[in-house]
Amino acid sequence: MTIYWIDSSVLIQSRHKYHTKERVPQFWSWLDGKLDSGVIQMPHRAYREVTAGNDWLVKWCKDRRDRGLDVSSSAEVQSAYRQLVAHVEHKYRHAQHQIREFQRGADGWVIAHAKATRGIAVSEEDRARKNATSSIKIPNLCREIQPRVRWLDTFGMLDELEADFSR
Repeated sequence: MTIYWIDSSVLIQSRHKYHTKERVPQFWSWLDGKLDSGVIQMPHRAYREVTAGNDWLVKWCKDRRDRGLDVSSSAEVQSAYRQLVAHVEHKYRHAQHQIREFQRGADGWVIAHAKATRGIAVSEEDRARKNATSSIKIPNLCREIQPRVRWLDTFGMLDELEADFSR
């Protein structure tokens, strides 16, 4: 079974933009089912990012914490993360502020979980041109590391998993 490792941006953007609970409650029910089946999971660090606020999404996530929204890092994930950090430190060595930002966030953990489980990293980040002012992006790292990690945005994940909210 392929696991789709979601970044906090998937839930945050869905809450605010694409799948508000008032307009598309079916999205949240569908997500419940995918959490129950283990197809969608979230690393602990991403869980901490999404539960830092104080709104209905925080409660929704906390109610599902033990259903795949707060996954600890195995030894394999930690090894994949160390490899990823080494890559980032080498490739972006002239942008120390970006390296520090990357190490504080959850992006590396999303990729590490996907790499260790041969899963897919899912994020709302876009591929960015590499320059000194942009942050290190999940899609770029997924493409740069070996072996590559598949990356999708939320809509790509919904397409692959054949989500149908018409009912």
